[in-house]
Amino acid sequence: MTKLVVKSVIGLVLLIVVYFSLSNFKLLPDFLDFGNKFKTKELSIEPTALIVENVKSIAQLFTSNYYSEFPIIETKKTDAFFGITKDVNELIIIAKGTCYAGTDLSKLVENDIQIKDSSTCIVKIPNAEIIDIVMNPSDFDIYSEVGTWTPEEVKKAKENAKDKLKEMAIKSDVLKKANDRSKQMFTDFLASLGYKNVIVELKN
Repeated sequence: MTKLVVKSVIGLVLLIVVYFSLSNFKLLPDFLDFGNKFKTKELSIEPTALIVENVKSIAQLFTSNYYSEFPIIETKKTDAFFGITKDVNELIIIAKGTCYAGTDLSKLVENDIQIKDSSTCIVKIPNAEIIDIVMNPSDFDIYSEVGTWTPEEVKKAKENAKDKLKEMAIKSDVLKKANDRSKQMFTDFLASLGYKNVIVELKN
């Protein structure tokens, strides 16, 4: 029984010696250091300039939109009966379109992104603005046309429709919605890079 124990101990010692010998030559994994391989790596701070360039490459960030269908009414008076009376001409166009609001990322500069430490980042983004208004030729229908209207006058009425759509979009708080959405998207983006404390502010 004693001989069996001695042989077991000797065998265990030999096994340990062989293992550590192989470990020193990198032929086996070092289990003493095995747990360290799964430790969370310390966040490396991304260079501010690189983050700015990556963000600016997106150019324009569309974060909100406003759609509406509405009438445009144009009127004008023309001479009748040799100038004795006036006729009232009326043009009614039903217009529809989408107004897109968002953040112009090309206006970001390096100072707008400040990395305080490995977990804190402060960003100042431009205020949202109306970036685009989409109204295709098929988005205009002439509902009523009384009198004579030249192509130039009809074109002017359609341009007025774009101005009206932009005005309605702004009144609907589309810019505030775009700002809120842009701030959230920046927060999520920087959080995905490992920053736990992200502060996104609007430029004055």
